[in-house]
Amino acid sequence: MRKYLALTLLFLTTQASAGFLSYKAFLEMADSSSDVKTTYIHGYVIGIADQLQDEGHICIPATTKVKQVTSRVVELLQITANQPDAAELPAGPLVHMALRNAYACAGRGMSDNDLKYKSPKFKPRKDFL
Repeated sequence: MRKYLALTLLFLTTQASAGFLSYKAFLEMADSSSDVKTTYIHGYVIGIADQLQDEGHICIPATTKVKQVTSRVVELLQITANQPDAAELPAGPLVHMALRNAYACAGRGMSDNDLKYKSPKFKPRKDFL
């Protein structure tokens, strides 16, 4: 896991001026044979997944591996890869929706309201106070 973190941080520092990651760039990096790019994608997906799971929006089984989560998200996003307007959309909201689709908690599917991306509001966890 430290390897992923170190490579992700290295890649982030070299890409800091690039702005938000686009859907097209996300898929290109996910399909890359470069360890640095695929590690970045793993970190990107797991960062969003951790936040969603902490907030109770998704339920990823404890035995699920990072590569499994990333592969499922990429698989779901590739379904819409040929949409003409999708290429320049930011990847974050799309990864968010793919995770909520793939790892919905038992008894809670996605509603129409879930399909409208909302920026999460920061709420400190009580156990940190």
